[in-house]
Amino acid sequence: MKGNIKNLAVLGIIAAIAMFVVVGMASADPRGHHYIRGEYAATQMIQSIFSIAGFDANFTPIPCSAPPCLPISVSLGQRKGVFKFEGDGTGSATLDSSAINLSSPPTGVTQTIKFDFTYTLDEDGMVTITGVPGTWFITYTSGPNNGVTIESEGLVFTGPISPDGKIMNLVSGSHFSTLILPLPPPYVTHENNNFVQSWTSLIWQHNGRD
Repeated sequence: MKGNIKNLAVLGIIAAIAMFVVVGMASADPRGHHYIRGEYAATQMIQSIFSIAGFDANFTPIPCSAPPCLPISVSLGQRKGVFKFEGDGTGSATLDSSAINLSSPPTGVTQTIKFDFTYTLDEDGMVTITGVPGTWFITYTSGPNNGVTIESEGLVFTGPISPDGKIMNLVSGSHFSTLILPLPPPYVTHENNNFVQSWTSLIWQHNGRD
């Protein structure tokens, strides 16, 4: 009888250790949407070339052949704001932006940017954030287009996340986005009309439920 009790005690200890190891491994495993949750402070540098008629296969702006035509423009901007990750592969972002448009003449602008996104995290610790079509809106708050809102589609950000899940450094995951301008007919939106390069830093602040 005493031997059976001793064996049961040993089995109980082994089971407890096994459970601790499994729980420990699960909590340390960085894979899965649950690993990224909460609000992250964002800083972003972005530069782009806009060509209303799009670009050819060599990334060269296509000359505009039918009105309305707009000049090819280069923009250099910085943004700050918040990315909120829901822990289920979805999230949203709000950013304040200032930019220099190297048009003729050059102009300075400020904007507010809001969009929803989806995100994935692979087993190598690489994050991919994809803007949800129909949710990405850029509203000018100063400059020649003050008060105008345009829509953007196709932006992707990708890069590594730190082992503790609190820092992400992301670059453009796609060469192009599409800017949808509020212009009357015969204007037709050409896909991939905005060549984009960006760098984004996200630093965890809190879990969003404090």
